[in-house]
Amino acid sequence: MSSPVVGVVGCGGAVGRLVCEKLSKSYFVRGGQRRKLDAVGKHISYVQVDLYDKESLKAFCKGCTVIVNCAGPTYMIGGLVAAVAQKAGAGYVDAFGADFLEAQLKQMEIDDKGKFIISAGSLPGLSGLLPIWLSKQGFDAVESMRAYSGGREAGSKNGCADIILSSIGGFGIPDAYWNQGQIVREKMDRNEKEFIPGFPETVYKQRYFTQEITRVAHRLGLKEAQWFNVMTDKWINELILKACASQMVDYSEYNLEKSVQEINEAAEKAIKGKATWYSIMIEMYGTVNGRQIGKRVVVRSKDSIGISAMVAVCAAEALVKNALENGTLWAFEMLNPVEVVKRLQEEKVITSLELMDIPFDAESMEEAAEEGVL
Repeated sequence: MSSPVVGVVGCGGAVGRLVCEKLSKSYFVRGGQRRKLDAVGKHISYVQVDLYDKESLKAFCKGCTVIVNCAGPTYMIGGLVAAVAQKAGAGYVDAFGADFLEAQLKQMEIDDKGKFIISAGSLPGLSGLLPIWLSKQGFDAVESMRAYSGGREAGSKNGCADIILSSIGGFGIPDAYWNQGQIVREKMDRNEKEFIPGFPETVYKQRYFTQEITRVAHRLGLKEAQWFNVMTDKWINELILKACASQMVDYSEYNLEKSVQEINEAAEKAIKGKATWYSIMIEMYGTVNGRQIGKRVVVRSKDSIGISAMVAVCAAEALVKNALENGTLWAFEMLNPVEVVKRLQEEKVITSLELMDIPFDAESMEEAAEEGVL
């Protein structure tokens, strides 16, 4: 039996490079992108591939056990790579994708004809896995969750493009959260920075509700779930909002590239001379032996890129090692959160993980129950 070959599309990008590096320790890796790489590591071969050339993609996917797509933006590539991987008999992992890609796979009528693991990154990805991990840390049942993620880090062109396109494509709902099985809209003041436990500096925050959190809330039986995106520099967020509005008027690739360049230049200025960081903090409330308890987990890293790469690697390994049935699953639905968190620690992808007890927040639960429903 031949050794597994894992193909990594977008192998020269920030996430793709790390995925290749980690997977090449156990498998032969075929790295592909349009621009030729000057150097590749041991057990990594480079193949030039054009995502918009079907024959080029077919040649790349042929003979691969799994294809990991780290190229973007997802909202432009859609299911192109996934469809060719499926026809080649390869499992498929997408570091982003989310509900947009899931809908595309259904539309192409291949969602149950291959093995697809999507949303295998940091957000979505670890953002779904970590709440499930926390729910297993001493709770009998969980009732509510409040989470924060973000930091000060450099962005990538494709990552920035995906933020813009996914925002106007309905990836998440700003100023929204989950309450008693329904989505609630509530405007909040975002003009002042505030301290959030586990974050190294004061930040701005905004509620942002995604399909992943909806599914996590259903899975855990949460009565209330809030997710906040945090940012250190509000003016970069304002540039993103401006870019979203511009893209809705002019959906051209040129306009998108112009906006991405402006945002990335601003982000580079914002981090100049400062240490980069990324944090996720989740507070969860529930019961044990009939007693109400609260717990908090804080995960810290130098950026979100390493997290995205590690979650994608775990998903690829799962497809290589396990005889999974055909279907489309989000990373949090099929990966073992305990094993993923352990890998993040063992491979020093995260710099620290702190788990602590906190007082039960009954007041927050009562306030949430009184809010209006979308």
